[in-house]
Amino acid sequence: MKRKTKPEPTKLRAYSYLRFSTPEQSQGDSRRRQTDLAQRYAAAHDLELDDKLTFHDLGVSAYSGANVETGQLGAFLEAVRTKLVPPGSYLLVENLDRISRQGWWDAMPTLQAIINSGITLVTLQSGREYTADILRRNPMAGMEMQFELFRAKSESDTKGVRVGQAWAAKRARATTEPLTAKVPGWLVKVDHTIKLVPQRATVVRRIFEWTLKGIGQNSITERLNAGKVQTFGRATYWQRSYIAKILNNVAVIGTYIPHLLKREGTKRARKPLAPIANYYPAVVTKQTFARVQTLLRSHAPLRGRHATAGVVRNLFSGLARCPKCGGTMTRVYKGAPPKGGAYLACALAKTGGECEYHAVRYEPVETAFLRDAEHVLHDMPAGEEEGKHADSLEATLLYLEEQRAKLLGTIKKQGSSSKLVALLRKLEDQLASHRQAQDELLIERADMLGPVVERKVANLRAVLRRKPLDRAAANALLRQLFTGIVVDYTDETKALVLQWRQGGETLVVYGMDGKRQVTRARERKQKGTSK
Repeated sequence: MKRKTKPEPTKLRAYSYLRFSTPEQSQGDSRRRQTDLAQRYAAAHDLELDDKLTFHDLGVSAYSGANVETGQLGAFLEAVRTKLVPPGSYLLVENLDRISRQGWWDAMPTLQAIINSGITLVTLQSGREYTADILRRNPMAGMEMQFELFRAKSESDTKGVRVGQAWAAKRARATTEPLTAKVPGWLVKVDHTIKLVPQRATVVRRIFEWTLKGIGQNSITERLNAGKVQTFGRATYWQRSYIAKILNNVAVIGTYIPHLLKREGTKRARKPLAPIANYYPAVVTKQTFARVQTLLRSHAPLRGRHATAGVVRNLFSGLARCPKCGGTMTRVYKGAPPKGGAYLACALAKTGGECEYHAVRYEPVETAFLRDAEHVLHDMPAGEEEGKHADSLEATLLYLEEQRAKLLGTIKKQGSSSKLVALLRKLEDQLASHRQAQDELLIERADMLGPVVERKVANLRAVLRRKPLDRAAANALLRQLFTGIVVDYTDETKALVLQWRQGGETLVVYGMDGKRQVTRARERKQKGTSK
């Protein structure tokens, strides 16, 4: 008879928990070190190190607790709860800071949940074991755990302050020493200096010039591809999305917006920091950029069968407003005349929204405007000063600068802390935001008054006189002069209410079948007189 051999006693299982603050650290020594420590401990204590059910939070932060909420530590706790990890097992970590850097108070519930489930928690660097029994019998073990967690939080706070200080110092050198390795496609970095690529800068300027002439982004894309203009990257052809990106990128006026990777709850988000002016060499002027932004904000992209050709059929595209809801009125084509033809209708009502659907014949509206355009431009309101808004901005800037000076004085006397650095960063962001608003206001005011507006008016006159009418170019100039044109069909007079960017309104009657109407300026917002 064969003698029955006694089954070997089942070894207790051990699970290794690795965590790195960034994915890049997994390529370095941290992973090897933590793995070796776990393997040596398991061998020395006759434990079976589970190599199938591993919980590795690669690149997940313990500082915010995300490794518990969304990471593998949370998965480990769930595995313990469902008995996938049996009681009596071991959890091996390099140090307690691998589990949490939130501070002892916030970290204790996580540690208690692990230990109270019958798991033995081992810190490999010190070789200490923590169980519910040990912690009940030895209060010093609990205090030791708290001090270890306190140290981890303190180190993280100190590191945060140092990173903030290093970034502040780096920003201070930003005008002479580039912060970034990558630069926009029309620039190149040579010997720690950022320079324009002449041919590409010309392309960017051309894109802005075309946009100001009313040429749509689809048409610009087609022009560049038809002209076989080389792209700025690896793409074979130009794409509309990249044209839009260039037109909205403040880098064209030399501004760089750094970003900070910040955790919001359990997610990482790129938070924009204070803009750095004159970081890049500018490729277009601030005035040109501001005009294009005004144009883009006031104009919805072309859609439908005319989009690819960039054809503008509606002279008032992006400007026509519904008198009922104030929303955009769109051009609607209802078949061939005389019964059909083109109309203007509220876009909201057209899609079944809460507004009254009323179609206004397009031709009489355009005819009336072209008929009276010379008088409209001649009687242009003088414009209103936005002094109050400018004064308010100036006062806010002075207050923020005083607060910043006081805070810097406090830091100099008492030394920096994470709280003071965060407060300083918040003030810097507010200052940058208000300075940008002030710059935009000054550009906008300069763009609405004096020779600049007169030049726009002269350009619009010239475009309206050409035959055939270039509606795209005329529409682009109209959007630079007006914020909206209300097609008021509700009044018996039936008039267009032209709302000037500098303030004031002008009426053009369109409902009197060819009868000449004298337009008068109604400057509701302006205290002065018409030009």
